[in-house]
Formats: sequence, structure tokens, C-alpha cells
Amino acid sequence: MGASWAEKTKEAYSTGLLTYHVFCDSHNVSEHQQAPIRANTLLAFLSSCAGSYSGSALANFTARLQAWHLLHGLPWQINSEELRAIPEGASCLAPASSKRPLHKPFWVDMLKLIHSLLDPESPKDVAIFACLTIVFYCIGCLGESTVQSIKQFNPTKHITHTHVSTDGIAILERIVHDVDASPNAHLFAWRHPTSGLRPLSRSEVIKCIMLLTAMLNLPNLKGHNLRIGGTLHYLLHGTPFDVVKTIGRWVGESFTIYLQQHVMILALYLNDMPVLLEHFTRYTMLPVH
Repeated sequence: MGASWAEKTKEAYSTGLLTYHVFCDSHNVSEHQQAPIRANTLLAFLSSCAGSYSGSALANFTARLQAWHLLHGLPWQINSEELRAIPEGASCLAPASSKRPLHKPFWVDMLKLIHSLLDPESPKDVAIFACLTIVFYCIGCLGESTVQSIKQFNPTKHITHTHVSTDGIAILERIVHDVDASPNAHLFAWRHPTSGLRPLSRSEVIKCIMLLTAMLNLPNLKGHNLRIGGTLHYLLHGTPFDVVKTIGRWVGESFTIYLQQHVMILALYLNDMPVLLEHFTRYTMLPVH
């Protein structure tokens, strides 16, 4: 029966099903409630999506779930009246706090744009761009590469020049040359014109991002968007999931959990790449029961 559907249709159905299975897993929906799906379960699922997806997208999610039931010989127990009412009710039930656009991931082009707007002669701007670039390509966490307060820097707890080799990394070699810091200095330290050497604080990076995105009318980006962006960058360039997991230093099932937590963002970008989306679905989706 699945052969009667166009490939593009099946790809789209994959995205909706992945989102549904992640919802069930994160909300501890029991197996017998997942399939055949009940009206209250469908309402709860669509309500969770309503703040991020349009009404037509909610209707498409419902159609995908119905097709999934048909494909696997499961009874579809939602009658036509419920089918018309549930998407509308889901939109009404969605909390106001959820009606925000999904966070946009960082892209290489976005990093290039930021680079073009920063001052290459400013030690702080050089340090900020170096930090953004390294965190992005290492799929790191901004908080691990910066300090909460410049007074809280501790070379035994924070990343320093001793911890990494800067050979061949031009932006880091530039910092080493300009700052003339000791090996125990913060990796992204910069020299303030009056107070001397300073470790790079997270607040300085976030302030810079907010200023530039507001200036360019770009989406509201946060530090974590670097980690999401780095993950997508490698996946879209064909890097195997297990390699991406290693780059991002995830252990055990933490990478699968991370993908599930951000499925709504990631799936939007993977939807046009059917092979990658299939691998993504297999990696994160629970088996059909």
C-alpha cells in the first residue's frame, strides 16, 4: 500500500511521525495509547505543536498519522467530526508562551556575516568571533568556552591555551600573537585598553550577538543556537551520526535524547533530504508498535 504514495509524500509523513513519537516518549504516553491513537492523545499532540506550526501543518500531521494507521492495518478511531474539531481546538489550547517562532540555528553564512560586521582591529571582537567559530565547529556549549564573570576565571576549570593546540587555526594564532598571554590564560582572552587581559565572558558574546541580529533584523539567536547549528552543519554535509556524536562529546544515549529534544527544529531542515531524514528517523524514532 505504501507504494501508492509519492516519495515526497512519504518523506513528509516521516517528519510528522517522528515528531509524534518524540512527543509520546517525552510525555510518557503508553504504547496502547500511541496506536491506535485516541482523540485526547491526538489533541494533546497537536496542542504541543500549535505554537510552532500553522493550522495547515497541524492538519497535515493528522493526515500523516491517519496514513500511518492505514499502512500498518491499525483502526483509525477518530470520527469525521472530531477530525474537523481537533486541529482548531489544538490551536486554541496552545499556551501563549508557545506561540513563538522556532529558534533558528547558526549557519556558516551567518558566521561570515557576523565576521564582516566585527572590527578586525578590536581585540574583543576578534576574541568573540574566535569563540563563535570554535564553538560552532566543535558543536560545543558556549558556557563551556566562556566565563560567567571575569572575576570567576579559574585556569583549572576553564579552557586555556594549555588545553588546545592553536597550530594551523588562524583565528586562535591571531589571539596568541595579539594578546601575548601566558599558557594559563583563558583561550579567548582579550586585552582591555585600560584594565589589561580579560577572559571572555558569556555575557559579552550574547550582547554582541543580540546587537548584530537586531541591527540586521535577524532571528533572535542565543548561545545554544551554535550547538544546534553545528550539529546540522555536519549532518547536512554527510557526516555519520556517530561521528557527529563524537565531535559533540555526547555519551551513551544523550545524543539521541538531544536530537529528540530538538526534532522540530532539525526535521525542518532535513525534510528535503530523504536519505538523511530516513537515517535521522531511524536514529531517533521509537519502533512501530
